[in-house]
Amino acid sequence: MAIRIGLNAKLYYGTAGTTAASELTKVRDVTLNLSAGVANTETRGSEIKSEIPTLLEASLSFELLYDDANAGVLAVEEAYYTRTPIAMLVLHKTGGNGLDADWNIKEFTRSEPLEGVVTVSVTASPNNASREPARVEA
Repeated sequence: MAIRIGLNAKLYYGTAGTTAASELTKVRDVTLNLSAGVANTETRGSEIKSEIPTLLEASLSFELLYDDANAGVLAVEEAYYTRTPIAMLVLHKTGGNGLDADWNIKEFTRSEPLEGVVTVSVTASPNNASREPARVEA
């Protein structure tokens, strides 16, 4: 089993309804959150809680170095302000495993530290209006 370094992971962006193909280059600290909802299956007489997984849940968060001349940064910002989905493909390496989906940008928080670079913290959730999110396996 090979250990993966986040430096080699990839995040792509593109037009909603298609698989993202342009690499987002000003990004760092990407987190793909995956979980499942649960349904309670306990019955009378049970002494142990019991659940089964239901709908899968996903969210995406990452930080961008704010560069108002970078096409990727501008595409994410535009998706936030216009409330339109943006295609994003999250992979653990070039050609690797991940999630391909259209995403709604829910948060676009700009930080302007006195002794640091301007960054943007982004949070996104899947939008299945134009296509279903798809697991990608290498």
